[in-house]
Amino acid sequence: MERLTRKQANALSTWAGAVALVLAASFMLACGGSGHRVQMDTAPAEETTLEVVLEEVGVVDSTRVVNINSPFRGRIVHILDSGTEVSEGDVVALLDVQSLEESLENQIENLKSIRNELESAVEEMTMTLRSNALDISSAQAELDLTRVELANVNQELSELEYLRSRDLVAEDNVRSAAFRLRTSEISTYREDMNLRSRVTGSQTSELSNQTRLERISVRASDTLRRIGETAQRIELAEIRSPAEGLFLRHSRWDWSSRRNVERQSGQEVSERDRLGEIPDINHLVVRSQIPESEMLNVRVGTPVELSFEAAGNLRIPGSVRFVAPLAVERETSPGGQITASGDQLTGEKVFEIEIAMERMDERLRPGLSARARFVLDRRDDVLTVPLEAINTTSAGRHFVQVVNQGKREERDVSLGQSCDRRVEVLEGLRPGEQVIIGADRRS
Repeated sequence: MERLTRKQANALSTWAGAVALVLAASFMLACGGSGHRVQMDTAPAEETTLEVVLEEVGVVDSTRVVNINSPFRGRIVHILDSGTEVSEGDVVALLDVQSLEESLENQIENLKSIRNELESAVEEMTMTLRSNALDISSAQAELDLTRVELANVNQELSELEYLRSRDLVAEDNVRSAAFRLRTSEISTYREDMNLRSRVTGSQTSELSNQTRLERISVRASDTLRRIGETAQRIELAEIRSPAEGLFLRHSRWDWSSRRNVERQSGQEVSERDRLGEIPDINHLVVRSQIPESEMLNVRVGTPVELSFEAAGNLRIPGSVRFVAPLAVERETSPGGQITASGDQLTGEKVFEIEIAMERMDERLRPGLSARARFVLDRRDDVLTVPLEAINTTSAGRHFVQVVNQGKREERDVSLGQSCDRRVEVLEGLRPGEQVIIGADRRS
């Protein structure tokens, strides 16, 4: 009887195992068909510290930089790579001077032409002055001669008038002398006018020549000034570092390529365009951005956890020191320029910010990428569950599946804040209740 009981027990065990397998297969089919395995991992609803965080990317930059600008409009022939260490006076960029050299040659030829014109004008003026001097001297001599003749005729008339008063000469003699006196006076007046005309003509000629010389001198001065400026530009085409440090090419957002573009050889630049800068590595900050939706949550003083993967995963605490007053496209922001890709803009608006670091590190360099983790809110003893435990219907209803006495129970929940791994449960759960993680979400 005992032996039969063992056989029955073995048969019963075998039968029970088969039934269990059939039931398990039926349960799998009922829950989604063959090939779908239901996840039964659970986790407790527990009171934890909830941190609401925002993660962004940024770039290390210096608050103190020495800017290097183009001295004139031209084409970049050569420019140092970003990150090149330079000493004061080292050449960091070179501008094309071919057109300047051609312009200088033309200006020198023009100056030679002006010099020849000036020499010709001086020679002509000298000859004119000599001619005018001779004319004036001749006119002066003629005037002096007529004045002498006038004096003689006047003396003769006086004598004849005296003799006539004594009836020693005839009246006709007196009249003849008076006529000669009148003729002599007219000649003297004519010669005086001739002299004055010669003097005036000489002065007019001298003034004209002087004006001509002044105009030529002005042209010569202007050409000399241009030659000096061109020669200075040729000298300034070798753009030198004003300080010792790390040279960085200037970069700007290029809308056509939708990316941040550095200065390159062959680019055309205008006068005073930024070519590069030498940052002070002792005054570094992280420039980043925040979405406009977080504008009211991030303010000056908000703590930030910074990490620098390229610097050996260096971690430095910091805080927001500046928030820009105007929103910009994400692609044009410091972090957006790092992550921008493709030709389409996201359309997202962000506010640029500066993050001060609590300490400096010798591994940090301008241009280094950084990850910024903003702690927007921190609360203790908050009832939370893993994010994977939350199910959401198409109508927006949130629920969890609770394990209650070995059975699965669906329960609606009201949610609050969430972090990267857990979410706050305001209503619907009690601390310690077990919720299913990774349950079927096809509701």
